[in-house]
Amino acid sequence: MRGLKQEESAQKILEGFRAYYNFIRKHQSLKGKTPAEMANMDLGLEGNGWLGLIQKANDRVRSS
Repeated sequence: MRGLKQEESAQKILEGFRAYYNFIRKHQSLKGKTPAEMANMDLGLEGNGWLGLIQKANDRVRSS
């Protein structure tokens, strides 16, 4: 909870949680799929989901 004392740090933590919740975390109610997978967004995040998501974001920034 220490990181939530300032609005800027709280926003960064919430953005990270949103990415985890939508792209990495498997949901029991979605039969073991992520919300992104249910929306047919195959990001190919096998193995370490965080690392794959960060690499894809980095590649996207470099190409723009």
